[in-house]
Amino acid sequence: MSQTSFPFSLEQTKRLVFALDSAVGRLVNVAGEIGIREPRGDVWFTLLKQKLLPQISEESLMVVAVVGGTNTGKSLLFNQLAGENASSVDARAAGTKHPVCILPLPRKSGDGTQKQQSPEDLIRRYFKDFTPVQWSGAEQPLESSDTNLLFWRVGSNVPERLMLLDTPDIDSDAEVNWERASAIRQAADILFAVVTPQKYNDAAVRRFFRDATAAGKQTILMWNMVDIEQDASDLPQWTEQFSRETGTQPHAVYVAPHNR
Repeated sequence: MSQTSFPFSLEQTKRLVFALDSAVGRLVNVAGEIGIREPRGDVWFTLLKQKLLPQISEESLMVVAVVGGTNTGKSLLFNQLAGENASSVDARAAGTKHPVCILPLPRKSGDGTQKQQSPEDLIRRYFKDFTPVQWSGAEQPLESSDTNLLFWRVGSNVPERLMLLDTPDIDSDAEVNWERASAIRQAADILFAVVTPQKYNDAAVRRFFRDATAAGKQTILMWNMVDIEQDASDLPQWTEQFSRETGTQPHAVYVAPHNR
């Protein structure tokens, strides 16, 4: 099959996207008057605002979100990827309620000046529905609040073009928690899905990843807390079932034993 080249240059694409955003803004303002439903909250609207516009407006970052249910070990994995203890891993915790974000160190231009936007501006660019709060302790994301907070800190161990997030629990009893997780999912380039043999087929988990598949998200799958001796032979079947139930085709599958 022959490869078809993209018909527009980067600058042309940018102008088209900005024109689309302007037109959508006018549509939102008059939707009620002309008798159509306002598009806020639709998948395409969120992808335009939280993914496409940020990526073409400034020098872009890759957004990787670690996602999973309560006590699946996602915060522990997040800390390992971040290279620092930024998210609580207390097994007694009531669950992560607010996202945590590790940002790369600011890059410098040729004249030595800071090239990257401020952390708060970066957060607002990608996550318009969240209020950025500078991180001061791993317990902060466990605290209840009616405001959508996103706790950030600059990390010295993440690559310079990577934004890494730990999300609220996708199977939370509190609807606001999985709504926040869904908002993070929409802005992410890659989802690092952390599941366990006990919880991978829960209804809330299936729903979250079905929506991720519908939005075209790329996924890496981590089986955590696995009894290697007893469960190894079942892992291919579980992975196939997870893919069948959610439509997700993981780019890679990892397994971590249940061994502290």
